Amino acid sequence: MWLLKFRTRKTRFKNRYESWFQSYSDLVTRVTNFSGTIATDVTPGLFNPDSTRVRSLKIFEDVSTMTALHEDLLFKIFLEDTYAGPHFPFTKDRPLTTARHCSQVCRQWRSIFLSSSSIWGRLIDLNGLKETTDQWRNEILARTGDAVLWVYGFVNRDVWDFLSPFLQKNWRRVQILVIRDINTLDMTSLDLQQEMWAFMKEPAPQLCRIQVKQDNPLTSGLPTSPLFGDDAPLLKDFSMKHKFPTNVSWICNLSSISFPSTFNMDEVLTTLWRMPRLEYLSLSVDSDIPHA
Repeated sequence: MWLLKFRTRKTRFKNRYESWFQSYSDLVTRVTNFSGTIATDVTPGLFNPDSTRVRSLKIFEDVSTMTALHEDLLFKIFLEDTYAGPHFPFTKDRPLTTARHCSQVCRQWRSIFLSSSSIWGRLIDLNGLKETTDQWRNEILARTGDAVLWVYGFVNRDVWDFLSPFLQKNWRRVQILVIRDINTLDMTSLDLQQEMWAFMKEPAPQLCRIQVKQDNPLTSGLPTSPLFGDDAPLLKDFSMKHKFPTNVSWICNLSSISFPSTFNMDEVLTTLWRMPRLEYLSLSVDSDIPHA
């Protein structure tokens, strides 16, 4: 029964870790049938055909395929599956949904998930949380404990209602922030916009990646200075669609940066001189600039 659940609920795991699971899955299929009796087809070479050895195969009765994996390995697999890809939050196969299904497979898996705040900290999928009840959303946020946070998704007014207070309280834990604001700011005053984004003035000791896109960045309430209180020592990937200060300490650590069209070329070149670790550069150019 557990093998059936594994096959129906763990498609992503099977594809990613097939080389790990397949041999064991084949073994259990051969050794133990689903009625709990010992199968006669024992794979040659894997077990001594001695009768005593064969009798020891009874330890596999009523045991899930995945149960035999060490909990540390299971944890690493579950943690790996929280990664939604380089272009998240734009994904159909949500890690949050996968985690919820995995946590309901068996007691062992549920125990691993409930005791692993680092898994839930990576699952702040705003689109997925928007579709849940307040009770389930609060439960997920509570399960993050003190772990670092990956926050990503599209943002509308309903999402901001719970996201803004959450970030104000937990900003120092955020490791990844990838969001797109969809016309939310057009519905609010500038003062309220500035209040919504006030958390970005605070130090960001865990922040490694931030990408903020807005449909109308010219009316943004994002702070221009100081970003992160000039304290973001781990930041490597930075992208915003409004003009940001470049005379900051963390700029020299960036390996990836995107300049919006509000920067002129002199400003871009001056900033690049201060970025010895740069690997990826993106420039936005106004469409009304004449071509040479």
